[in-house]
Amino acid sequence: MCVNAQTNGTGARIIVELGQAAQGEPNSTELIKEKQMTPTEMDKTGMPLAATKSSGAAARAVDGASTRAHGAIDQMSASAVPAVNRMASGAHQAVDKATQFASGAADSIVAKVDQLQDAQTRITEECRGYVRENPLASVGIALAAGYLLSLLLRSR
Repeated sequence: MCVNAQTNGTGARIIVELGQAAQGEPNSTELIKEKQMTPTEMDKTGMPLAATKSSGAAARAVDGASTRAHGAIDQMSASAVPAVNRMASGAHQAVDKATQFASGAADSIVAKVDQLQDAQTRITEECRGYVRENPLASVGIALAAGYLLSLLLRSR
């Protein structure tokens, strides 16, 4: 709300305005009360002498403007609720999809880990069996592998 008092040598004009943010017109204003005053109705500073008489009208104008402003705010709040609900619903759906994807990926990883553990166990058992059946060949393979590793590590 804006109250403007304009004075000149012949009188004064008091304007009470309510700023409203209408759709498409963010700077529009609604004129609530305008009163043209003569010099006999003003004191030396340019303020109205009969402030008590006009204060009731001004108070009613301000109350009316306040009521309209509250109504506009309530209307905007009511129209925002469905949009917020749609956004929340979309967010919940996105989280559900992400959860399903992550759950599927975790299940796949667990299955692969189980397969790798089974393969490790099988290969270890096969190596033990080979070492038991061919102990001399196993020692020879171990010596050759150790010699090759020492050559590779020494060259660095």
